[in-house]
Amino acid sequence: MGVPGRNSPPSKYLNLFGRRLKEIRLEKGISATAMLARLEIQGWSIHNSTLSDLEAGRRIISDVELMVMLKVLRADLTDLLPPKRR
Repeated sequence: MGVPGRNSPPSKYLNLFGRRLKEIRLEKGISATAMLARLEIQGWSIHNSTLSDLEAGRRIISDVELMVMLKVLRADLTDLLPPKRR
C-alpha cells in the first residue's frame, strides 16, 4: 500500500508507534472517548475512527500529532521503545 508523495519501504503499517500508544493508553485506564476529549482540549479534534486507525498503524502520524498524544498520555518518546531484551 503506497502513500502518495512518499517513498517508504513496503510495510503493513503506516506508523510504528500506534500500537504502543494504544497500549500506554490502556495501561493508564484511558478510554478512547476520554482520549478524544483530552486531544480536543489540546486543540486536536479527531474522529474515533481516526484514533482507531492511528492506534492500529493504518494512518500515518506526524511528529506534531505524536507529541500531542504523548502529552495527553503523560508519556515521553522513550515510552515508545520496546523493552530491552535480557
